[in-house]
Amino acid sequence: MMTTTLLSLDHPIEIIDEYLKQGFASVFLRPLIPYGFAVKSKHKTGYEMVSLILQKGLAYLLDLNRRGIRIQELYTTTLLTKILTPFATSYIDLQSPLISLI
Repeated sequence: MMTTTLLSLDHPIEIIDEYLKQGFASVFLRPLIPYGFAVKSKHKTGYEMVSLILQKGLAYLLDLNRRGIRIQELYTTTLLTKILTPFATSYIDLQSPLISLI
């Protein structure tokens, strides 16, 4: 799993290209989740919880797929699965903490 830094936010295309070069069929681009250490280290990382890498990276991934280079973005796949299907995902950051109370 890649650790995104402030400097890497400007290089989503290069990051995705490196994943392809290493033989990966998917990448997982997601915003920094504002829990625990992410909140405590926000002043050190220097970027907000908004994911520019996801926006730029997703556009590039769509272009790659249109050109026949198959690579999947897993965060978007997870979100679309939750929105468009009745199927659950195992991605814990999108789980309701109240589910055990229902």
